Amino acid sequence: MAVGVTFQFFGDGWMKRDAFDFQAFVNGFKPSWALDIGDKLIVDLFAGGGGMSTAIEWALGRPPHIAINHSDDALSLHAVNHPQTQHYIADVFEVCPIQATQGRPVGLLHLSPDCRHFSQAGAGQPRSTKIRGLSWVGYRWAAQVKPDIITLENVKWVRTWGPLIAKRDKATGRVIKVDGSVASPGERVPVHDQFLVPDPKRAGETWRTFIRKLEALGYVVETREDCAADFGAPTTRSRLFMIARRDGQPIVWPEATHFRDPRPGQRRWRAAAEALDFSIPCYSIFDRESRGKKPLALNTMRRLARGTKQFVIDSDKPFIVPTQAATVPRSGGLDVPRMVYRQVCAHSEACIKAMLGLRKPAGAGETYSSAGMLVKFRFDSAGLPLDKPFPVITAGGNGKGRPAGAAHALGLSTAYLAQMNGGFADETGSPGRDVRHPMSTITQSGSQQQMVQHTLVPAASRSRTRSAGHLIQMRNNCDAQPLNEPIRTISAQGLHHGLVESCLQEFDHASTGLSPEDEAKALGVARFMIEHGDLGISAEAAATMSKAELLAIVTVMVEGVPYVIVDICLRMLEPPELYAGQGFPRNYKIDHGHDGRVFTKEKQVRMCGNSVSPHHGAAIIAANCQHLRVFSEDDLQRLVALEAA
Repeated sequence: MAVGVTFQFFGDGWMKRDAFDFQAFVNGFKPSWALDIGDKLIVDLFAGGGGMSTAIEWALGRPPHIAINHSDDALSLHAVNHPQTQHYIADVFEVCPIQATQGRPVGLLHLSPDCRHFSQAGAGQPRSTKIRGLSWVGYRWAAQVKPDIITLENVKWVRTWGPLIAKRDKATGRVIKVDGSVASPGERVPVHDQFLVPDPKRAGETWRTFIRKLEALGYVVETREDCAADFGAPTTRSRLFMIARRDGQPIVWPEATHFRDPRPGQRRWRAAAEALDFSIPCYSIFDRESRGKKPLALNTMRRLARGTKQFVIDSDKPFIVPTQAATVPRSGGLDVPRMVYRQVCAHSEACIKAMLGLRKPAGAGETYSSAGMLVKFRFDSAGLPLDKPFPVITAGGNGKGRPAGAAHALGLSTAYLAQMNGGFADETGSPGRDVRHPMSTITQSGSQQQMVQHTLVPAASRSRTRSAGHLIQMRNNCDAQPLNEPIRTISAQGLHHGLVESCLQEFDHASTGLSPEDEAKALGVARFMIEHGDLGISAEAAATMSKAELLAIVTVMVEGVPYVIVDICLRMLEPPELYAGQGFPRNYKIDHGHDGRVFTKEKQVRMCGNSVSPHHGAAIIAANCQHLRVFSEDDLQRLVALEAA
């Protein structure tokens, strides 16, 4: 039992059912209504922003009865989206399972313990025995209230959970302290001052003990690692799930519904482009000083150049972004990303984007296009195409090393494309279309790889606007990825991903047909690519190249028509984009809590990065907990009618 602990609750006991409308919670999701008539409880530990609770609602038609988390903000976000749940703001070990459940049986207990001290994202940091031991709370609940089913979600490295030892200086063999200093000869360093690291000789020892203790309580335990993109989320976030059950029923692992390389009749991974809002302005990377911005870091420019080469210049099919006046086929073909009409935002993933709209009227027959990619501002990422899933969205970080100190590492980069078959635009030409206005939003999550391909969208008049994009990841040694793949894992650490788009103008090799301004920009992009794109062209050789040779470097073939890149732009992704990439429903509230408190972007991103992808969680719960599903309203009406008859 907890002693001397005060719990804070949101609301007075169970919140009223009519305070929340499930309708339109998710496209195709039929709402169900929980009947509190002695049915078994559902408990969500480490509830956070509500990813697993959303999964439970999708799978069972009911919210969890109890949610526990130490973060006031996280549970406030949880409460505004799951008002029927009873919330405990407390350390999970401070809540007595028997008191919290009031003696009622528990059908499902889920826990998503802090993964930071197991994850690769925490590499190089001292580890905490307390944080690594949070999973033990699951054993406590198992011993005291004996849930029928226990699910645990974490990074795959949780299986290496074992004792910690002090890190030692390689030269002297002495203990390294938390502050990085080396202990003096003969100094005894207290454990709390030691830089603790996992003992490689005992890796996995504690995890195996944890499993054995659950089995001793009568549970059958299985684990499996799966990718969220396999279950319909636009992110390649990969997590380990543990399922333990003691009700005599078999453990069921869900079959994948989406595939990286689908066979006929199978669905392809969802694209990162589905989560991006191309109406959000991106700004040229070449005029940052005029806007009072610091120059981009060298590594960032290298990523942009490498991603632009890989996913725009060398790509057979650059991701083409629909324009505002475009008529987009809605057939569901692989070359047509689905639009969801939702505003998007930024954090641990940065967003780079090339200018998509015309700055002046275009001449007759001119076509402007934009090619996009995602940029990730961490490690050594070149980027990602927009037709792939999002990468991992991290939940932490302080913005160091990221553009403008952004809160996450995911950005959108775009290169502005202007078709040159009709000469450069003059004041009498017909106006072009701005690709940023048409794309409301396409729901997608993070930067990772898979293909949904690009979309070509004709605009009104004699001009048309296109945008081809890819993702770039600004961390680790990550490479770029196409937008037709899911986004990689979104972590809680900050902005790491960007979206890149390229603006091209048709090139006939005989006469550029470019305005002096566009020609100068194209030559500037070519020099940028030579300097940062690993093209194998020395500065001396570049100085002797002709104008035609320089323009050839930034020439892009789109449907057999040559275009030249005239600009590259960059912006960070917004929180709504990240939540969409994680797989949250479009109407999920992320900017305020249950009491009206406003969340900063940093807080929004942190809670997103800490969340479970709802698609992955729902697949696990639906496969194992259908006996906990409640009646829908239609079912209840039919039962009432039968009773009356």
